[in-house]
Amino acid sequence: MLDFDTCNAARLRRDPAYDGLFFTAVKTTRISNCPNKEMCAFVRILQAETGLNLRCF
Repeated sequence: MLDFDTCNAARLRRDPAYDGLFFTAVKTTRISNCPNKEMCAFVRILQAETGLNLRCF
């Protein structure tokens, strides 16, 4: 997994330098954005098939 604070800042800035590097995964279906570290994670694209059991948006 990637550093939460770095990825979250890139997500909020919509930083194109991070395009294609990670996706946002949530640990529950009861949220629609990424409010905190306990509810979501940033996962490298290459790690997507590792069976982390996370939902992507």
